[in-house]
Amino acid sequence: MLAAPAGYALARRGFRLSGLVFGLFTLALIMPIRLGMIPLYAFMVEAGLTGTASG
Repeated sequence: MLAAPAGYALARRGFRLSGLVFGLFTLALIMPIRLGMIPLYAFMVEAGLTGTASG
């Protein structure tokens, strides 16, 4: 529901950080989902949540 208005705002309206926002969107599309799971697993190990009922 928000993709079309966000795309319109990036394409038609110029604002100060539009280049940065576009770059972040592009990076999020390019980066594989498994790459984000590695820091999440490391956090869970540090928090002691691995091998428990909640983790």
